[in-house]
Order: sequence, then C-alpha cells, then structure tokens
Amino acid sequence: MKTIKMTTIAILSLALTGCVSMDGRMVNAEGENFDCSTSGGGLGLGMLIGVATAAISNEVCEATAEEKGFLLLEDVGNAGITLDKDHTLPPLVNSVQEPAAPCVKIGDVLKTINNQLVSNNLEAKKAIFLQEGEDVELTLLRNSSVLSCAFTMSEG
Repeated sequence: MKTIKMTTIAILSLALTGCVSMDGRMVNAEGENFDCSTSGGGLGLGMLIGVATAAISNEVCEATAEEKGFLLLEDVGNAGITLDKDHTLPPLVNSVQEPAAPCVKIGDVLKTINNQLVSNNLEAKKAIFLQEGEDVELTLLRNSSVLSCAFTMSEG
C-alpha cells in the first residue's frame, strides 16, 4: 500500500514540477520526532536518478526509524484514552472517548495491554502506541473487579 501511495504521489509531483517530495515525519510513544522527509528531481535522466534516490532514502530512513519504535505521523492510531498525569502508578484513566469507550471508563486502572503488563503511564503509553486499524485487548481494574475489553485503534 505504501509503495502504491508513494508511486502515485511521485508521478503526480513529477508531472507538475519535475521533482518529488516525500513526507516522512515520524513520532514515537515518548513524543520524540524523527524526520525522513526527502525530495529529488531535475531534468531528463537526472530527474529519474533524483526521484529514485529520494524514494530509496525515504524508505531506508523509515525502516530504520520503525525498528526504533517510530511510526509515520499519519499512521499513528487513536485509542481514545487519556491517563491521569498526577497518578502515574498504576496507570489511571482520566478521560475516555471512542474507540475505547464504552468498554473503558474514567477511573479504570490499566493492568495489561495486548497481554503486556503495564505498571505505570510510560509503559501503558508505549504498549498502546499502535497504528490505526490494530486491535487492542485490555485487562483493567474497575471497582475491585478485573475486566477485559477490546477495540480497534481509530485514525489518529
């Protein structure tokens, strides 16, 4: 899908300007940014070489960043969960909206995310840093009862 999208963008850009620019802004669970944006082009054979170099550079950069836990900004999903910043141990839900609602409620304590134990806000944030369309399974504590629920990450 990414190759088709990149190829379409490259063809349209080339047709209009003779050059191409690829957005490769990425982010990780801690909010750190990584920029893999590239551009290339020119005239004649130079145009083809410039575009090919930009595309390869962008793809290599994004693959390297993904190995380090970064996602393309446009691919980051939304869980609809905000954790209480003043109550970090264990992770306490401060607000909730779709897609996590209605299975998650304000005041719930997150115990596991996709079978990964989370004991603080940072662990929870890293575990739920997923792409749009990915499934999330939660185990949570609500009023001394352990509950399970699942939802799919929505568009970020």
